[in-house]
Amino acid sequence: MLAALTLYLANSIKKATTEEVAEHAGVTRVTVYRYFATKRELVRAAFQRSETVFEQARLALRDDQTADPIAVLEQIGRG
Repeated sequence: MLAALTLYLANSIKKATTEEVAEHAGVTRVTVYRYFATKRELVRAAFQRSETVFEQARLALRDDQTADPIAVLEQIGRG
């Protein structure tokens, strides 16, 4: 999903092919399609994943007034 997001943000969703996503991720196109039947499913999953990561960070900052913002940003980066 990181490969997909990277390419979608750099080249646009329409221009980035599933084959390019697979190559960027170091897997075959068949492997991508094994997990995501369509490009639409891959796009949706990639953006839902990033939404989840940001939501977790937001909640961490909201619920823990002593949370280190740098650590939260690193958590986003790992996500």
